[in-house]
Amino acid sequence: MSFTTRARLASFAVPLALAILLTGVLATPAHARQKRSITVIKKVAAQNKLSKADTKALIILARRESGYNPRCITGSYRGLFQIKLTKRNRNHWQDPYFNTRVAIKQIKARYKTPRRALAHSYSHGWY
Repeated sequence: MSFTTRARLASFAVPLALAILLTGVLATPAHARQKRSITVIKKVAAQNKLSKADTKALIILARRESGYNPRCITGSYRGLFQIKLTKRNRNHWQDPYFNTRVAIKQIKARYKTPRRALAHSYSHGWY
């Protein structure tokens, strides 16, 4: 390999390595948030004795509603599952455990199962 070929490779290698490093560093918090949110959803679903299919539906709903971001805000809807902000829950909506418990309670009252809520979300864009 000639000197010029090595020099060209080196000139591409450094910026490429920096881009990969920065992309990895910047992507890590979102990935960590996603992993934590999914873990929380699975724990709360298990506490509520939901089936694996219903748990998976909850995970998909959280992705559709907030991108797994427990601090997501859309108007008066907040958290993982975009629950309606009320006086009673205004101090706890950022807690993913609280938000998931409230979402499961609301889903059971309105749709009976998370799978039915997900089907409604697919057909209407919201649940």
